[in-house]
Amino acid sequence: MPTKSKSAIIGRDSLIQHGAVIEAAAIIRDSCFVGYYSIIRPKVFIGCHTEIRAHCFVAEEAHISSGVKVFQFSNIGAGTIIERMAYLGPRVLITNTRKISHGRSYSPFIESVTIGFGARIGGGTVILPGIEIGSNSVIGAGSVVTKSIPENVVALGNPARVIKDINPEEILDESDVSITNRLCQCGLSVCPKFKVCGSKCSSII
Repeated sequence: MPTKSKSAIIGRDSLIQHGAVIEAAAIIRDSCFVGYYSIIRPKVFIGCHTEIRAHCFVAEEAHISSGVKVFQFSNIGAGTIIERMAYLGPRVLITNTRKISHGRSYSPFIESVTIGFGARIGGGTVILPGIEIGSNSVIGAGSVVTKSIPENVVALGNPARVIKDINPEEILDESDVSITNRLCQCGLSVCPKFKVCGSKCSSII
């Protein structure tokens, strides 16, 4: 059974390195890795077999599915959804509001970003609020993504523009993912023949 505390749930075989901070109501499922001095804010969900490397910041209510890799110094904005098997290179910045409210009387309007299944985001990329990156797409290093990107393409530049389709052999299909990454939305492993763990859940994350 996962270990529980008043502040977080951390699953079996997960490694939390020195200086990392896991805040209230965060959920980290089995076999995860959180690197040195990373900060996981309240109500974040991290699915099984996901790696958050050193000095990353994951803001409130972000949902990171299973088999994801997030490399050093990345910043994931509040409410971000990162789907299974996605890859974020170092220093990726995901923003979530177009108005900076610092010192003002209004609250910022949050526009969550979605990174699709198997998408790969190059290091140093900036993703603006409300953007969707399609499944399997590749964003070139240092890009600034100002508009949503469809699935199965390569996009790069400032602003990022689609330059070509990805090679067919690079398209990752969910049926190709190993059983260790086939998970119910609750984080429990499920047999490939079934879509849920058999409890109250209704979909795979």
